[in-house]
Amino acid sequence: MTQTAICMHLKDYHNIKNTKVDCNLCTLQQLCLPGSISEEDIRKLNRLIKRTQPLEKGDYLYQQGQKFHSIFVVRSGSLKSYTSSADGSEQIMGLYLPGEILGIGSMSSGTYQNTVCALETTSLCEIPFNQLESLTTAVPQLHHQLLNLMSDEMSNEYKTIYFLGKKTAQERLATYIYLISLRFKRRGFSANEFQLNLSRNDIANYLNLAVETVSRLFTQFQKNGIIQCEKKCIRIIAMDRLKELSGIM
Repeated sequence: MTQTAICMHLKDYHNIKNTKVDCNLCTLQQLCLPGSISEEDIRKLNRLIKRTQPLEKGDYLYQQGQKFHSIFVVRSGSLKSYTSSADGSEQIMGLYLPGEILGIGSMSSGTYQNTVCALETTSLCEIPFNQLESLTTAVPQLHHQLLNLMSDEMSNEYKTIYFLGKKTAQERLATYIYLISLRFKRRGFSANEFQLNLSRNDIANYLNLAVETVSRLFTQFQKNGIIQCEKKCIRIIAMDRLKELSGIM
């Protein structure tokens, strides 16, 4: 199967950037801040949101230590986050997909806790936090939704640490692919065909594995008929087998 055939469904995924950006019309509304508030309150929120120029691959959204000023919602594309240590080494912290919110974990510290850069052309909505804070006072349901999103983020981080913490190399990679699949499914995209925009090096860094191990496991998964992949495009052929390998119940 060609790369084009594997990634045909990604046309719809990337076309989100071409839709109107009003919150009431956004296809990602239920995954975002407007998810549970009234149309009138959505209009109030809509007036705060800045639709920024798209980031190109490699562009920074913000950098570790920069003063916190806004939270961001991914409209299309994808980004990675990472932290940098004093010796210059980097640790990949995560991948962000459409409908997911960035920066929310930095509200209490006053500075962004990691660096975020685009993995491809990426469109975002920017919400200045001081204005959002004022609006949540006037709209209690929005405050509740913000707390829910913060809780979801912490829960997802805990699940990731739990699922990856004591697993074998094979289980870690299977878990990573399976959890990404679930995130695409939640967004209304195919759970079986998608693009893994993190490089093999980044995936290895994230999973705390050697790059050679990650490459070997991708080859092994293909030989065993679990996935097909070409470059960054992946097709899950045996979802049940992948889930079994991940150890997720």
